[in-house]
Amino acid sequence: MTKISLSQLQSEWPEPQPIVKPEQSARYPIEAFPPIIQDAIREVAEAVQAPIALVGSCTLSAISVAAQSKINVSRDKGLDGPVSLYLLSVAASGDRKSSIDGFFMRPIEAFERETREAMKGELLSYRARLEAWEAERKGILKSIATASGSGKDTAELKQRLINLERQQPEQPKIPQLMVGENTSEGLRKHLAEKYPSTILHSAEAGEIFGGHAMRADT
Repeated sequence: MTKISLSQLQSEWPEPQPIVKPEQSARYPIEAFPPIIQDAIREVAEAVQAPIALVGSCTLSAISVAAQSKINVSRDKGLDGPVSLYLLSVAASGDRKSSIDGFFMRPIEAFERETREAMKGELLSYRARLEAWEAERKGILKSIATASGSGKDTAELKQRLINLERQQPEQPKIPQLMVGENTSEGLRKHLAEKYPSTILHSAEAGEIFGGHAMRADT
């Protein structure tokens, strides 16, 4: 029987390898942004003492919201679509994500507020025209019912109703870009009837991933 000392084993065995491979984050490619946006990212990162990558992600989300209704991108033949983005930032509590969002989302909130204020007159006009249209429609329907009940010809009244349906006032599109957790049905209704561009935005990912729209049955 050959005896091997511990010192011999230690000299013959290689150094143990770590079970978990150490990873180092890749450098954030800030130079891919136009110079004016690079300056904004660096300024915010310095002001709130946050990582460049986190600030860059928030910047991209704001740019996407501003551009997605104006610009389409062609990824391949037949694959054209808006420049919308899906972004998820993983950060611990106190990493200043909400503060960063405030810098870049504040102009979007201001745009919504100022546009709503500027469109107040247009919205009041629409409501007045809609009420008049609904009253006229009810009147025609009542006339059709009365004429039909007494056996009179309703062809002219029906044509008036058809013509009136084509004149229904169209609701003005008042910008409402920022929405929180929503159902898929509510989101479709919002895009179809309220405003055709939006951002599903939350500082807590659980509100989105744990919301109704992300349930298995939907």
